[in-house]
Amino acid sequence: MYKAVVIGERDKILPFKALGMGLEYASSRKDLEMVMEKLAQDPAVSLIIVSEDIVVKQPDIVSTFRERVRIPIVVLPTHLGSTGASARETGKMVKDAVGVDILGGGLY
Repeated sequence: MYKAVVIGERDKILPFKALGMGLEYASSRKDLEMVMEKLAQDPAVSLIIVSEDIVVKQPDIVSTFRERVRIPIVVLPTHLGSTGASARETGKMVKDAVGVDILGGGLY
């Protein structure tokens, strides 16, 4: 069975467990890289969701992994609110997929 996995700090991603998603805890760049490497090797993982607060600390890491892995990587804000990183990352992902900034606004 395919699964979605959420990566982030424990207190910020715990609610996703109620939705049946897998959880991987990371609070530093090293943790995030190790977890993403592990998930990239797991054939059952079909979606990786990274909490926005971690992406703000390591803005380049999602783009780097997106280029290397077959798994979609989505950035979502936590219950603390959005910093805009999820909108920028979504804009980049759509532009890469479509080839044009169809969302407009130059968020990234």
